[in-house]
This record gives sequence, C-alpha cells and structure tokens, in this order.
Amino acid sequence: MSIFDISFLVFQKQQYLEQQSQRAEEERAEKQRRDQERLEAIKTKDKREQSAVASSEVKQRLQEVLLQKKQQREAAAVGGGSSNLRSW
Repeated sequence: MSIFDISFLVFQKQQYLEQQSQRAEEERAEKQRRDQERLEAIKTKDKREQSAVASSEVKQRLQEVLLQKKQQREAAAVGGGSSNLRSW
C-alpha cells in the first residue's frame, strides 16, 4: 500500500465521520424541533379536551367516592343536617 492509498483512506474516513456527525446533529435538531412543537401543543391545548384516560381502577374509586358523598348528603338531609365530615 502506498502513501497515496493510505492518504486516500484517511480522507475517506474523515469524510465518513463528518457525515455521521452532521447526520447526528440534524437528528438532534429535528428531535428538539419535535419536542418544542409538542410543548407548544400542550401549552395551547383547549382546556375542555380530556388530558388523560383514567384507568378502570381510578374510575371505580371515583365512583365510590361520589356515591359515598351522595349518601352522606342524603343522610345529612334526613338526619337533621348533621354531617359526618370525619369520614372524608
């Protein structure tokens, strides 16, 4: 292998590394742009839209709490207005 062959291989390796570096930088910039877009979308999201989907366990617990509160209100109305606030 001559010095010219080695020089050419070194040159090719440098070009390859520069291309890889440029590609990585472009990917980082694209990811940052997408993240920024997502953040802006969250900031400007209509507050009436549902933010998350609750799990079935959360829904069940919410129903239990609402039922318990309803029963407490009904009991307070029947029992003369004294409510049991400690149960909350």
